[in-house]
Amino acid sequence: MNATEIRNAVLIVLATFGILVLAKPKSKIKSKYEKPKEANSKDNEFENAIVAIKAYREAVKDGATTATLNELNRELIKEYDIRVIDKNGQLVATNRNGTAIANEEVKK
Repeated sequence: MNATEIRNAVLIVLATFGILVLAKPKSKIKSKYEKPKEANSKDNEFENAIVAIKAYREAVKDGATTATLNELNRELIKEYDIRVIDKNGQLVATNRNGTAIANEEVKK
């Protein structure tokens, strides 16, 4: 290889490196699709618990089997970290730790 070929090879490598640096996306640019911010997780947790209790009660009214109710609880735990348990006929929504979040209202 002579000096001209070496110089051309070095220029090609430098030009390729320059193009790669310029074409690389900037990591400091924020995406316009950001994760939505949650206002208050306690309020959302309570609302999710109410929805979970209503869904569970509807499943019970429709005559769902124990296996179906267990599957519903698994889905609720996976999605919302909430499970519904039956305490003496009254439904209670709890978190994974067993802390009660919401109780079903008893209609008299």
